[in-house]
Amino acid sequence: MQWINQTVLMNPPPSLGLVNGTNESYVRAFPEWTTLTLTPELGYFLMKAELPAFNVTVNDAIAFMQLNRLYNQEIIGDIMINKTVKTYSPVFTNEAMARYLRFMIIEGGLNGFFQHRSPREYIEGYVDPLIY
Repeated sequence: MQWINQTVLMNPPPSLGLVNGTNESYVRAFPEWTTLTLTPELGYFLMKAELPAFNVTVNDAIAFMQLNRLYNQEIIGDIMINKTVKTYSPVFTNEAMARYLRFMIIEGGLNGFFQHRSPREYIEGYVDPLIY
């Protein structure tokens, strides 16, 4: 539920130690618990991008996150070009999900648009994730 609409941290269980709920990503709420630098929750992305939430159920998310779907380039491509197919729930075929996927590809796969390099790396070279 946290990935879909942030309900876990909005109404946290006492074991988390949060007195008040937060609409932050768990990466921002608990930096000591994770090494992630990007915020992977769909709900957090939609809130920050000021996009309308769409009706995703837990069953839709679980079905989409099966290994043969989550990393399937054809399905990701279909979502990004707004092509509806019967392989997965049509709830994911919308512009907001396509923007989320682009965000995850750039931030997760390429470490963002902007990369900080040292002068030594510029002189001696470095491995650029966009090329390699």
